[in-house]
Amino acid sequence: MPAHRRGGPVANQFTETINGVERPSNTVTTHTPDMTPRLTIEKWDEQSGWPDGDRDTVDEALNMNGRDTRIVFTITNASPTDPDTGEGPWFKASELNLTDQLVAGDGQIGEFEYPDDWQTLILKPGDSVEVKATLSDVNEHHTDRAIVTGTPLVQCIVSDPDPFDGKDEEKLPEDAVEIDGRTLCADTTVTSNTDDWNGYQPKDNLATTGTNIRRPHRRHPRPRTPRHRCNRRDPPHPRQRPPHRARERRE
Repeated sequence: MPAHRRGGPVANQFTETINGVERPSNTVTTHTPDMTPRLTIEKWDEQSGWPDGDRDTVDEALNMNGRDTRIVFTITNASPTDPDTGEGPWFKASELNLTDQLVAGDGQIGEFEYPDDWQTLILKPGDSVEVKATLSDVNEHHTDRAIVTGTPLVQCIVSDPDPFDGKDEEKLPEDAVEIDGRTLCADTTVTSNTDDWNGYQPKDNLATTGTNIRRPHRRHPRPRTPRHRCNRRDPPHPRQRPPHRARERRE
């Protein structure tokens, strides 16, 4: 399996023995470039754009105003390159594993939306790709965390199965693949950094509950008009007939 070691100075020295006397050579220091494969991820909201939408803390949370929010995941091959050849580890986009997990509050991320060339895309050092999704069902506040893992492809180490047979034979590892004229092999799986994103719904926004709230209608009773009681001393009510009086006969 290919192995990449971190760069740094390497001291080279040997000791020879002549007539029983050890004679150490001069020390020659070489510098091996750091070729450690790396992945990074940044998460931001499409509404605010980059870098304003990179809301890592609660203080930077987006006011969602009762709406769903489009989230963008930017995955970058942050691997270094060899200063002599300019080559470095590559990643197949189709073999990247992107995950997003709710860590506080509520809401959920929908299905990831990958670019059309996802199955054939190769991320070389410095290349990035964007994956999108929709955040919904946030009622109060929301914090989620994204991370990505992937297996880098590096230059294969070719070996001679029998170096003493006088034959110049080279054997490639079984997992070797050829991409753009390079013969590459899988290295150790790499895990990116984690990146958080924060948003919230305002408390006075009824849309945050997902239900329309209506106050019950209260019917007020009509005032009752008191009935008029007729008193002989009072004038008759206009709708009441005057009391019957017997006609006096004329003599």
